[in-house]
Amino acid sequence: MRSQRSAAKTILGMAGRRPTLSDHEFSPTPSNSPPKKKIPSSITEMINIGLFILNLISKTWRIHVKGNVNLSKGVIGFWHGDMIPCWYLFRKQSPCALVSQSKDGELLTKILTMWSFNVVRGSSSKGGSEALDKMVLLAKENVLLIAPDGPRGPALKMKPGIAVAAQRAQVPVYLIKTNMSFFKQFSKSWDHFKLPLPFCKIDMEINGPYIIESDASKEDINKLLVTFEGIIS
Repeated sequence: MRSQRSAAKTILGMAGRRPTLSDHEFSPTPSNSPPKKKIPSSITEMINIGLFILNLISKTWRIHVKGNVNLSKGVIGFWHGDMIPCWYLFRKQSPCALVSQSKDGELLTKILTMWSFNVVRGSSSKGGSEALDKMVLLAKENVLLIAPDGPRGPALKMKPGIAVAAQRAQVPVYLIKTNMSFFKQFSKSWDHFKLPLPFCKIDMEINGPYIIESDASKEDINKLLVTFEGIIS
């Protein structure tokens, strides 16, 4: 947990925890939730400065893509530790992303909003089917980005949410394999999170499309997830 907080400080230039992206936190924020505490203006200013710096650094990355990045719809998966460059790559595709309802998610939402994402907030603990339905609707008309080993791992182990969303929406799955030339890695974090440094060379391979048939069984999907893990590991 301490390493995750260190990652947030590096990305956003402020104290706090690094936000997470999950493929299985599904419910919208309850309407009767208590009022949010107002964030002090000094912290807001630090967040905005951190976002500015991250956006500035991202413009120096040298990204080389193998595969089709101009996708109109589908579910796109990548490992949790590689999420920053993957989000950045799809920022111009009217993308959607799933984010937890935690305080971490508040920070993540600011990053994704900066990169023109439509953010779906949710939690696996309540009302999961409602947000999953929303994800399916979004995937039918947009690209939906999911880190299938999030939000807490185990790392490099896919959970079924990526396949369930794609199957119900009947849209393809695409998988991103990422390699970075130099980066800050948080080795104590469960996902070994990587933050590309300025002028980092990033090689990204987009694999797919993979279609999951509507009548695929749970056993079929589990076998497919193992295959997916091998493709991007």
